[in-house]
Formats: sequence, structure tokens, C-alpha cells
Amino acid sequence: MKSFVAIIPILAFATMGVAHGGSDYHAMKEWMKGKAMASCMGEENVKYWETEMKKHEAECAGEEAPELELPFFK
Repeated sequence: MKSFVAIIPILAFATMGVAHGGSDYHAMKEWMKGKAMASCMGEENVKYWETEMKKHEAECAGEEAPELELPFFK
């Protein structure tokens, strides 16, 4: 019974996200994936991976990425 009570808020949140276009649900899933990666691989490795990915995305798109100059990405 306790597990059923714990599942109800999760299902309610998921259905609200789907009803509103899924943007909240998508953001929550992305945050959860990021936290899982950080706990498995380590925060420094995840930061390095994110920085490299952003650099390559900016290079391929032909855009500048000034946010990479922020202290978080250094």
C-alpha cells in the first residue's frame, strides 16, 4: 500500500507534463539523466563531457558559444 501511495504523485506529475505539452516532464527527465550520470561517472567527468559537447555543437553550427567562458565550464 505504501508503494502505491508513493507512485500516485509521480504519475500525477507525469500526466500533468503530458497534458501541458510535455515540457515540464522533458525537463525533469533531462535533470534526472544528468544527476544519474554525475553520480555514476563523477561530476568532473560530466562537466568535461558537457563542455566538449557544447564546443563541438557550436563549431558544427557555426555559432559562438560565449557561455563556455563562464567559470563553471573552465
